[in-house]
Amino acid sequence: MHVQTLSRIERGTHAPSVPHALAIARGLGVGAQAFFGPVLEGPPDAPVDAIVERLRQMPESHAARVLQIIELYLDGATP
Repeated sequence: MHVQTLSRIERGTHAPSVPHALAIARGLGVGAQAFFGPVLEGPPDAPVDAIVERLRQMPESHAARVLQIIELYLDGATP
C-alpha cells in the first residue's frame, strides 16, 4: 500500500478497500472481526429488509465491498 493511501485512510478522507483494510488489520495484529466489528454493530433487531434496501440503493461497487465485509465477519476470517 502506498504511504499516501495510508495517510488518507488515517485522516478519514479515503475509505480503504477490503484488501487494504485487511492489510491494516494484519499490521495491527488483529483479526478481521476485530477490525470490522464496530462497522457491523447495531441494534440486534435491525430489520434485514431495511439493510437489503440500503444495499440496493448503493452503487454496485460499494454494495460489493459491504457484502465482502459482512462475509468476512460472518465467516470469522482472520488475515
